[in-house]
Amino acid sequence: MYKLSELKQYVEAHGIKIKKGLSQNFLIDGNIIKKILRASNFQKGETVLEIGPGLGALTKSLLDGGAYVIAIEKDKMFANLLEKLQTEDRRLEAIQADILEFSLEEKIMPLVKSSGKKIKLIANLPYHITSPILEKIVPLFSIFESITIMVQKEFAERMFASKDSNQRSSLSIFFQYHATYLSSFSVASSCFFPKPNVDSTVVHFKLKESSPDFPKKEFFSLVRLAFQKRRKMVKSSLKGVVSDPFFLKIFQDLHIPIESRPENLSLEQWTSLFNSLRSCLKTMP
Repeated sequence: MYKLSELKQYVEAHGIKIKKGLSQNFLIDGNIIKKILRASNFQKGETVLEIGPGLGALTKSLLDGGAYVIAIEKDKMFANLLEKLQTEDRRLEAIQADILEFSLEEKIMPLVKSSGKKIKLIANLPYHITSPILEKIVPLFSIFESITIMVQKEFAERMFASKDSNQRSSLSIFFQYHATYLSSFSVASSCFFPKPNVDSTVVHFKLKESSPDFPKKEFFSLVRLAFQKRRKMVKSSLKGVVSDPFFLKIFQDLHIPIESRPENLSLEQWTSLFNSLRSCLKTMP
């Protein structure tokens, strides 16, 4: 299915209308699929979640490699067509659903508990909803052993952007808090049909366990607030959270330069700043 001639014949034979609004661009390079599987360190017998499988090029390769695949596809026609890939031992479960409304905990947690093994996410994510998908999945340390995903190149550059990088954003802090970067490789737009206007990157990472007592929602709200005004210094972008004298003391205590902008702070500095601000707010009259 990753050969362009076969893909075009398949699309025409089934009367498929490709929907750009659902990010339906299909891989036509088998070498990229092989590289994805190598990057994921996938092993025979493992359970894999695939989101947005489309016509199933990656799905088939996973099944051929001995995977048990749970494929979640929003497009009803594509979800039905995936049944053509079903194996004799029924290792494919194709589910027609919107991943943003689908309960992964309800579906997958029983599998994890019964087998004692976490699963892997291996997918070419729909680019138009990449961010909300990952905001839902990345905190699920108890479910996923590792994640190997294809995303838009610019999105990938922000995911694990280092301190002081122009690409660093609140997204970078989110990923660095929840995950450990392992590897990545580029994918040219020419590897897809229809050819998209952007290049892509496959990113492989593991999730990290976080403290259940840490107020993550409040923490990331503060980080996002600061990055909304990324050209300003942190003390200015967070003006109104606490008064200037308290801010100056906090920065001095944490050894953070007072002129720092949001991208200049490491994850550790962000968490320390957040904890200090919480403490300061509690002690202020």
